[in-house]
Amino acid sequence: GGKLSYSEARKWYAMSAEQGNQDGQYNLSVVLAQGLGCEKDMAQARAWCEKAAAQGQEKAQALLQSLQLQAGGPPASSARRAAASVNDRVSRVLPELAEGREARRAAR
Repeated sequence: GGKLSYSEARKWYAMSAEQGNQDGQYNLSVVLAQGLGCEKDMAQARAWCEKAAAQGQEKAQALLQSLQLQAGGPPASSARRAAASVNDRVSRVLPELAEGREARRAAR
């Protein structure tokens, strides 16, 4: 095998990313953010990075924080705190909903 060009690597990363592979999503975000073998596309880089980070890809989580700081957005830690707050509220509401559903079933 020979050396891959950046544009060829981008093609393979894109195919992997589109199939939901977190490493492919991260690698594609790096290629797009740096303009390797393509024009820089920070919006697409961030979108793919967010998908990889949401799946737990640690390098993507770090890159996402960097991209957010460059864009003047909130640090990823703020986003994580906001998500944790929502998850906390949901975890308190779900048991109440389940109890209500069980009560409706019992009343039938």
